[in-house]
Amino acid sequence: EAAKPRGELGAACRHVALLVGQTSRVRYVVWEKAEAVVGALNALQARGGEAALAAGCSAFAAKLLAQGSAVVEKAPAMAYPLAMLATSVGARCPALTQHLRAHFCAA
Repeated sequence: EAAKPRGELGAACRHVALLVGQTSRVRYVVWEKAEAVVGALNALQARGGEAALAAGCSAFAAKLLAQGSAVVEKAPAMAYPLAMLATSVGARCPALTQHLRAHFCAA
């Protein structure tokens, strides 16, 4: 194991470690949000059937597209968490795919 640098170099190394931890946190937050969205979509379906699920999927797709468009203009790399969210939710809720496709094609 390499000796730990001190002073400015040590602070820079700690900053690098902090960035790795933040990246893990971003992925966890995306997973948390995906679970919450899937739960909300399941609740919609349970309360209102397929029509309610379709409305929820459409709302998700519209917001994702609007948010993604705004983010890409300012910081393109920030679109990755949104893509992870769409992929995570879409894997658990196949009905979402057609709504995402419709909103992307309409844009």
